[in-house]
Amino acid sequence: MKEQRNYSGEFNRFDFSDYKDFIVKEEEKKRVYIFDSSVIIKWFSRIDEANLTEANMLYEKVLTREYNVLSPELLIYEIINVVRYKTNVPDTEINEIVKNLFELLIVIRLDSDIFLEAYRISQNTNSSVYDSIYLAVSKKYNTVLITADEKLYRNSVPFNFNIKLLKDFIAEKDDF
Repeated sequence: MKEQRNYSGEFNRFDFSDYKDFIVKEEEKKRVYIFDSSVIIKWFSRIDEANLTEANMLYEKVLTREYNVLSPELLIYEIINVVRYKTNVPDTEINEIVKNLFELLIVIRLDSDIFLEAYRISQNTNSSVYDSIYLAVSKKYNTVLITADEKLYRNSVPFNFNIKLLKDFIAEKDDF
């Protein structure tokens, strides 16, 4: 098995103005995306729900490092909260879930610019500031946001955000 690296710490010490400088040459040809918590929680779900197969297909791409995923640190809070209150994942597995998130994702710290942009986006799209943080990160890094949240998608499309529904993203890709 390929050695897992925790890219989060390295990335957060980097100049955010151009994230591509961070990704080493061998990984530049890999795809970089942002997945929101509506996609990633499906990786740990114990119940049958919509788009579970598609989410697991993405998980495999991330696990093999074919896809790199930028995630705002907010995602960690959201996943832990969902596991705590809305899933039947045993408490004993939370350590493994958090460890996996930090090994698989590039967790980025949020700065004041992202928070302010998220606030403006939330006003325009009538979405929560939490959801708008993913849109602001996607905008900052010029990267596609993949979501399973249809309301977020519907609210964002009229404003030309680079956002795709999970099911549509999988249907459009030729590498699955």
